[in-house]
Amino acid sequence: MSPRNSFTTTAHARVGLLGNPSDIYGGAGIGFAVSELAATVTVRADERWSAPGEAGQLLEAAWQAFARELGMLHDGALPACSLSMQTTIPMQSGLGGSSAIVIAAMRAWGMWLGTQLAPMRLAHAAWVAEHTILGTIAGPLDRLVQAHEGLCVMEFQDPFAAASLEHLPPGILPPMLLAWHREAGHPSGDVHRAVFERWEQGDAQVRRVMESLAQLAREGAGRLRAGDRPRFLECIDRNFALRTKLFDVDPRDIQLIQCARSCGAAAKLPGSGGAVLVVAPDRQLLDDAEGALRQLGASTLRPTVKEPTP
Repeated sequence: MSPRNSFTTTAHARVGLLGNPSDIYGGAGIGFAVSELAATVTVRADERWSAPGEAGQLLEAAWQAFARELGMLHDGALPACSLSMQTTIPMQSGLGGSSAIVIAAMRAWGMWLGTQLAPMRLAHAAWVAEHTILGTIAGPLDRLVQAHEGLCVMEFQDPFAAASLEHLPPGILPPMLLAWHREAGHPSGDVHRAVFERWEQGDAQVRRVMESLAQLAREGAGRLRAGDRPRFLECIDRNFALRTKLFDVDPRDIQLIQCARSCGAAAKLPGSGGAVLVVAPDRQLLDDAEGALRQLGASTLRPTVKEPTP
């Protein structure tokens, strides 16, 4: 395989709709890729490896995982290429910003070398980069959604098996809104570390909550298929209630969630914190919630689902 030209590729933010963070623990989940927020990576042939400093370690791990997936990694040498990147995903907002950079880079290398990874292999390689090589506590949900795009229902006992992911039509989703703080939150691995240690020690409460989150995702998928919007919104609120049994939640996130709920909407964290997902029974209530959240100083976006790339 020899490099051809330079290529620019993109990977989109993701929203954990239900079940998160049970993906780290073999649970189940629903998530979707966000059309309006993305990371873009360009790779060019060069005399030596060059990557932007703020993402240098992440991109080195991405290359190692990508090369390992293709059976190319022999001595750990970095390729002779330069990388540049841009992102519109808010930093440390729990919207999959780091995994989007990894997947965009792997797509760019795939085009550069003429060897694209299929979505499931791409998701696996991206997970290896952060979870195995960098040691970040990370689940497969982000990578599966960003590699496959669309609205995804997933089972995580065997997350990278073809039968573990199903696409649903985005039109079944109720009106939604993302809101986030102007200041960055905390790295997702830091948020999960204490709970993951309890899981490894066999903590019964952690295991009960994660199983409840998984069952909630399965129930929510059924509510979506049936068009049962009121019960689906109940699932959204229950997801957040279950999360708070194990995780401390930033008071700023709680303020945004309480604000949205005071307007009649449901709300939860779409990731590890820094942003909230608001789900409303109708657009008028979503308008009310958006106005109230903006008064609190939050940035807002009405996300649309990024359909799978042909």
